[in-house]
Amino acid sequence: MARPKSITDAELLAVARAAFLEHGYGVPVSTIARLAGVSSAAVFLRFPTKEALFQRVILGAFEAQVLAVLPEVDSEPIPARALTVLARALLAFFRQHAGLVLLRAAAGSNRMCALGEGGQGPAPVISGWFQRQVDAGRFVEVDPALTARVFCATLGDYAMVEAAGLHPPPAVDPELYIAAVVQLTLNGLLPR
Repeated sequence: MARPKSITDAELLAVARAAFLEHGYGVPVSTIARLAGVSSAAVFLRFPTKEALFQRVILGAFEAQVLAVLPEVDSEPIPARALTVLARALLAFFRQHAGLVLLRAAAGSNRMCALGEGGQGPAPVISGWFQRQVDAGRFVEVDPALTARVFCATLGDYAMVEAAGLHPPPAVDPELYIAAVVQLTLNGLLPR
């Protein structure tokens, strides 16, 4: 009897990402497994549901792009600059992975920014940053989780509307949009 094929999580996630983008969220796990050269059971041993697999695909991209700038954001003493770096990273993430995010919405979830409630996804990570700013006295006392979801969702909306080609002319320059989002966010957070 032949030994089962060994596949790393990274390889499996790369195959799953491509399968989701090519076939949509409705792609069966059996198809993903076949494309990866493993059994469905091998996929389910690592990811208990298709949704868990899909979330891990998105979270991998988020970790690579947004978590990578978190040290820079945390070390920036000027909140407007820190938020701008964070906003640029988030917008780049949403733009680069618009297909996956749109698939998530098509699958019935509009909660991309709440993805990873266990502390890994956009809202928990950004919420933590807002909480650290409140704790340091830089921001007024607010609900950091709600602030993070609004901040994240605003940038996600821009990218999704852009990906769908729905921006009414003239299109808003992304840097202008980021500056407006940062300013509006700070207007509600900075002590008066």
